[in-house]
Amino acid sequence: EESHMMILAICGSESFLAKPLDEQLASPWVIYNPVYLAIMVICAASIASGKWVHAPLGQGGPVRDDETQVEREARIQWIYMSDGPFAMGAILQILDIIYELIFDEPVYDTAEALVIALAYIAGNYFFLRALTRRDVLETRIAILANATFAVGITIILIFGYVENGGFTYMSWDKEATWFLRALVVVMFVAATFVFAQLWNIHGPYVDASRSSVVDIFVLVLAAGLVWFSISLAVYFNGFAALWGAIARRRR
Repeated sequence: EESHMMILAICGSESFLAKPLDEQLASPWVIYNPVYLAIMVICAASIASGKWVHAPLGQGGPVRDDETQVEREARIQWIYMSDGPFAMGAILQILDIIYELIFDEPVYDTAEALVIALAYIAGNYFFLRALTRRDVLETRIAILANATFAVGITIILIFGYVENGGFTYMSWDKEATWFLRALVVVMFVAATFVFAQLWNIHGPYVDASRSSVVDIFVLVLAAGLVWFSISLAVYFNGFAALWGAIARRRR
C-alpha cells in the first residue's frame, strides 16, 4: 500500500488519487502496467529492507502512538525507502573491502562509500528519534542535513553534465546513466519537500532544553562525514566519482 501511494503521489493524477484504494488497485492501468509493477517491486523491496534496518533499533513502527500522516509518510516512504538500499550497499561494500584486503587492492574508495552509507543511516536514525521525542531543534537539523545533501548532489549532477559536454558529446550508455542518476537526485529532492512539512510539526518554537547534546552532535557529525567523504571523492576523481562514493561496486 505504501509503495502504491508513493508511486501515485509522484506520477498519479488527482482524479485517480481520489478513487478508493481498492478501485485503484483493480484498475487495468495498475494490474497490466509493467512500468508500475517494476517500480512497485523496487519500492516494496527498498521499504521492507529499510524497515528491517530500523526495526532492531526500535524504529520499525510509528514514531509515537499519535504519529501524524506526514510523519508516517516521511518514515516509511522516504527514510525506510532510502536506508534500505544504503544498507544493502553497505553490505556489498563490506564484502568488497574483504575482497580487496585479501587480494591486496586499494580499499580507500570502497571505505569512503561505506562511511557515507553508514553515516546517512545514522543520521536518519536520529531523525526518527527527534520525531519520537518531538524535538523541534533536532528535527530541523535533520531536515537541513537532508536538504543540503539534495541540493549538493543536484549541483554535482549539473556540473557532471557540463563536464561531459552535454548530451551532444555523450554516448547512449552515458546518457542512460545520467538519466538514472537524475532520477536518484529527483527522489532526494522530493524527500526534502516532504521533510520540510515537518519543520513546525511540533510547534514553531525551539526549546533547547528538550534537545540532547549527544544526538545533535551525532546528527551534525553524520552529515559532516557524508560531505567530507563526497568532497574527497570529487576532489581526487572528478564529479563522476560522487556516484561511486554513494554506491561503490567492485570493478
